[in-house]
Amino acid sequence: MLYGQPFNKASQNRQQAGWTRFTRLCWQALNSKRKNFYMGIRILFLILLYVFFNPTVSAESTKRVLDFISELEVLVKEGNLVAEFHLGNIYMEGLEGVSKDQHKGYGYLLSSAKGGHIQAQYNLAASYKLGQGIPQNTEKALHWYLQAANNGHANAQLQSALILQNRKKYSEAIVLFNKAALQGIVDAQFLLASVYHFGKGAPQNYRIAYVWYSIAAANGDSDSEKMRDMVLKQLDNETIAKAQNEAAKIFESMKSNG
Repeated sequence: MLYGQPFNKASQNRQQAGWTRFTRLCWQALNSKRKNFYMGIRILFLILLYVFFNPTVSAESTKRVLDFISELEVLVKEGNLVAEFHLGNIYMEGLEGVSKDQHKGYGYLLSSAKGGHIQAQYNLAASYKLGQGIPQNTEKALHWYLQAANNGHANAQLQSALILQNRKKYSEAIVLFNKAALQGIVDAQFLLASVYHFGKGAPQNYRIAYVWYSIAAANGDSDSEKMRDMVLKQLDNETIAKAQNEAAKIFESMKSNG
């Protein structure tokens, strides 16, 4: 018995699943802008209560979640975009005591995204891409990815670039790959290198390919390490020295800005 509740594998699994969903929501909250810091702290407080004071799901812990949702709903009526965003996530993910309702979650995300909330724009795009809470629609997914991308969201830049690349809009895709790569997205660094390595969408350029493979490899991508060494064989010593210097400058610039 634990806190008056029988402890078994099923309840442990439910606890772990709830914790995983809750911490993901909290992480997004704590990464919001300073003016939204209170809301992130409020969610963190609920998580601490949920995990440390209620190791098994209880009526009391469920009530805390529902009370917080009521607080969010009040803020939504006041036009708070952050509250809309978090309510959207809660209904898209589902929590203990809160049934998953992706259609309802979509409505909150849409309203928040239209108001300019960047993460809501990204999540809404993902909903359209995956067909969660709304029928799948790649055109609308691209629209909202681009909205978030234009607001500086690195993963939205990557996702936009992938869709544009599939549509053979290479010049637009390369611009977005480059933006995401400079923000430290390793997949974007690898894909940007691949564009210049194979000359698909841009003139083949082994030097630029080497630069971005090197940066991605330095960030721990093993595939980039292999491709970097392959491209190296195509370069003379002078070009290698220039490319290595360029990669080092970009890498250090990203680290200092990160």
